[in-house]
Amino acid sequence: MITYRLDDRPETYLQILELQLINARESTTPAIWKDQGFVTVRHTPDLLDQIHGGYGHLVAFAGDRLVGYALVMLPEFAQMVPVLSPMFVRIDRIISEQSKPPWAPYVAMGQVCVAEQYRGQGVFQGLYDHFKLNLEKDFRSVITEVSSENPRSLRAHYRQGFVIMETRTGANGEWQLVRWDF
Repeated sequence: MITYRLDDRPETYLQILELQLINARESTTPAIWKDQGFVTVRHTPDLLDQIHGGYGHLVAFAGDRLVGYALVMLPEFAQMVPVLSPMFVRIDRIISEQSKPPWAPYVAMGQVCVAEQYRGQGVFQGLYDHFKLNLEKDFRSVITEVSSENPRSLRAHYRQGFVIMETRTGANGEWQLVRWDF
């Protein structure tokens, strides 16, 4: 049985970092990226403790074992993760162009990962459903960016109901800026 919760405990952070290391882009191969996906950003316990701004991160557990996570990242912490700064710049530009869009205020999903043996079992959807359940009182949407080299993640986000806001090409490839409205 999988359970979901917001969590900000140091022992949970260590499990997040362990799962992150296993699935980091630099820990895998292009063949694995296409088949199983990857995560781009590597965090520290201190960074994990700050970017959620007091909400905690969404985690999935099977017993006492972390089997997935979705990191809550508030926009005010954008500068703490430089590789994500372009995403926040793009979102700010879209907000200023649309003048009070109906999907703002938003929360960023800083990274999502499911342990390999739990993929295809609804954990990804469970994480996002609980993301919405726990955060919709304060936010109208969740926004994230997914590498075009990560088709498994893109498919999972589209199945969850995410829509493309923009596509950007940068030094580290092509990225889809996607949003799910609560």
